[in-house]
Amino acid sequence: MERNPENNPAENSETPESFESLLRESETGEVVKREKVIIDPAMKPGAIQEKYNVSRATAFRAIKRGYLIVNYHTRIVDPDPSWNKENAGIIRHSAEKGVMAVLSSRRKLFGMREIAEIVSPYSIEDVNNEAVVRIMEISGFPERDREGWRVKAAKIAAYKFLDKLKRKTRPFYNDEQFAAPENDI
Repeated sequence: MERNPENNPAENSETPESFESLLRESETGEVVKREKVIIDPAMKPGAIQEKYNVSRATAFRAIKRGYLIVNYHTRIVDPDPSWNKENAGIIRHSAEKGVMAVLSSRRKLFGMREIAEIVSPYSIEDVNNEAVVRIMEISGFPERDREGWRVKAAKIAAYKFLDKLKRKTRPFYNDEQFAAPENDI
């Protein structure tokens, strides 16, 4: 895929230099397609499981029906790279707006002084980048032109980032559980 220097978001003054690398990340994803595959009734469920990477129950249903829809449960949205390039500044602005709304509400909820405390050991820019990538991934939807939709997508991405961060930093044990007793006597 050739890059057109006129539409290069890295050269656009409204977007940061890292935007081009985020755009490349969203474009390099593996293309996932749903397709209907006819299943031979003589085929064993174990062979179907291995060949199509499905559960045992799905393999039995496929034999009974005579077909299997590959990638049925995979969410498929085709991103629009040309729209992403043309609207790089708008995407970044919507992502920042959604992320800051989530982080400021969490800051008030937990009574923290700084927003950066919420995302530590990461930075706010990491959350913004996650939101930008998510907006670019789902840019195939026709609602992409509405700012409210892009901000909502950014908020959802920020909430998912914070939930993932919470699970990563959660201790495996309670400190009080292993504390030394104060009075041994």
